[in-house]
Amino acid sequence: MVQLGTSDGDIYLIDKLVIPDIDFKLLEIKPIVGAGFEFDAKILSTNLNIKLDNYYHDVVLAEYLLTGVGQNDLTTLTYKYVPECAGYDDEVKELGGAQNATGKMLYQYSANDIYVMYKIVEQQEIKLKEEGLWWLFKEVKMPVNKVLTNMSIRGVLYDIDMVKKMDEKYRKKGESLLKRIEGFPEIELCQDFFRRKFNPKSSQMVKWLLIDHYKLPVLKRSKKTKNPSVGQKEMEVYAKKHKNKYCKVMVDYRSNETLRSSFLGGVLPKLVNGVAHTKYGLHSTSTGRPNSTGINLLNIPRNKDIKQCLISRPGHSFVYGDFRQMELRVGGVIYNEPRLIDICNNKLRDLHCSITAKAFGRDYNEIYNGYKNGDDEITELRVKGKSIAFGVLYQIGAQGLSYDLKVKEQEAQQFINDFYTGFPDLQYYIEETKAEIIKNGYLTNYFGFKRRWIKHTSEDHATLREGVNFKVQSLAFNLLELSLISISKKFIKRNLKSKLIMQVYDSIICEVPDDEIVVVADIMENVMTTVNEPYPTLNKVKLFTDIEVGKDLLNLKKI
Repeated sequence: MVQLGTSDGDIYLIDKLVIPDIDFKLLEIKPIVGAGFEFDAKILSTNLNIKLDNYYHDVVLAEYLLTGVGQNDLTTLTYKYVPECAGYDDEVKELGGAQNATGKMLYQYSANDIYVMYKIVEQQEIKLKEEGLWWLFKEVKMPVNKVLTNMSIRGVLYDIDMVKKMDEKYRKKGESLLKRIEGFPEIELCQDFFRRKFNPKSSQMVKWLLIDHYKLPVLKRSKKTKNPSVGQKEMEVYAKKHKNKYCKVMVDYRSNETLRSSFLGGVLPKLVNGVAHTKYGLHSTSTGRPNSTGINLLNIPRNKDIKQCLISRPGHSFVYGDFRQMELRVGGVIYNEPRLIDICNNKLRDLHCSITAKAFGRDYNEIYNGYKNGDDEITELRVKGKSIAFGVLYQIGAQGLSYDLKVKEQEAQQFINDFYTGFPDLQYYIEETKAEIIKNGYLTNYFGFKRRWIKHTSEDHATLREGVNFKVQSLAFNLLELSLISISKKFIKRNLKSKLIMQVYDSIICEVPDDEIVVVADIMENVMTTVNEPYPTLNKVKLFTDIEVGKDLLNLKKI
């Protein structure tokens, strides 16, 4: 059931209409307020073919921007903004929801719903303007929520036969990994101890194996039982840091099974006529990026086996636009590092070769020519330069970098020190950001989005790491949001049949009739490379985009 109100005071209840004989098409032209645009839009689009292009204000999304707290509902917001009306919906809730109410009760409930909603809107608008969030809400978050919802409604087509084929391949791989474990002599000892067959899902048996037999350190204990935790995160530490062979295999096995459940066999029951309709949530994460539930289309893995399962509809192709090294470019301007900005702006030079040369005090031509000619030492050095650059922005530290590069921790720390020597302003402004987190407990990004942390002392390394990365990642996504909005507007203005269909990492994917490929490719490249130009400071760095075309996500060719 959908409840909507308009600026004229009209009340709509779908499926049960309170005011009869209403022309539903009025909903497409009247300013609408509501709570949960994604739900309303999907119901009306699917059942009545109505597009809520004039959805003026979403109280749930507005509250998320104001507080950073997601999953708000109208009841909660009523207690906060209209306390004199708190409890107005108790009677309907006792019935199990509005779908069970009838007659006068239903009409009164709907009228009250709309009344409190407008009271909330009035106060939220004041707060959004006071907090400097009005532009972000009206020009970015509300429009992009509509774009993401339309992407969800259209959905992405899967090659079901290919999904089944790849799922079987991964199933056999999982069986093979489990058989490797069964061959470990330690497993036989564990079976003898418990007098039953080893079960990798038994926390008791796994705890005995890891803690009692391998003598691995206890990383975390259960709050209730105080028993050692042997979950996925602990397994990963044991595999990486302690190089435990059982954990290495089990990390691979669990990763394999996650791919099956999230992107292969587990997807099949959720498809509608072969199409995946994810649910995007802009008010569900602390980072400002959306999440994608039901079927996760935001984080399609790079595995070739999986990418080939997502296909374009007949007569269509995917046009895939990828922001090239987006976070490094954003990091350069956010942390005001002119040397990094200069490197990013040189289109004639390989960015990672340039960064490597600067970080290690080497000549660019030496690094570039060595890399292109396949010189092992130079290629390895470029890999290190690339890993260090992202490691600094992600603040993974010497320990994490030492694992990634397979070097000693002391050597990894020296790499980081050398990198900062080449980019001193980057280090200065990163440390300033950390000091700001420690002092205030929050950070505000370029466009005003705020993230808060409960723990924010100098000892809270996870908070400081998240904060440094937050300023980069949140802004990178804001630019991607602005690109989605602009591309959508241009498609409508030019009356194109092409549709935005996915947003994966720093990439935008459109599903395009074959006769519109060239024009869409031009639109995407123009929008994505110029999206930062209207904004002071951000326009110091150039954005570059790779445009590819193909019938599925695997077989894409640059144009």
